[in-house]
Amino acid sequence: MRKFKTRIELEAHIPTHRTEQRYHCTTCLRGFARKEHMKLHEATHLEQSARDVLQCDVCPRTFLSKLGRQLHIRAAHENQRNYPCTFCDKRFSQTSNLKHHVEAKHFANKEQSCEK
Repeated sequence: MRKFKTRIELEAHIPTHRTEQRYHCTTCLRGFARKEHMKLHEATHLEQSARDVLQCDVCPRTFLSKLGRQLHIRAAHENQRNYPCTFCDKRFSQTSNLKHHVEAKHFANKEQSCEK
């Protein structure tokens, strides 16, 4: 049995047990359930100079996806943090970041287990 510190880590682990991984990386053969996840993974095998990189219009940070750049701009440069934590005064730009924060900071001592 594998143990995880947070529910977020457990939820990220669970898909590894799914057998329906229709898409496979052409370099390492790692399987993915979603084509877009496989494409993002495949880009990690390319040399930095060969990657399709998108640069932030405000700072030198670069991204492999339009969504990544868009989320960065909203959070880092437009300060859009529409998701407040109900346990403290922190606010987040994405629900996934809020969820991770709550699990890590407010429920950190609750160990999660995977039975498989």
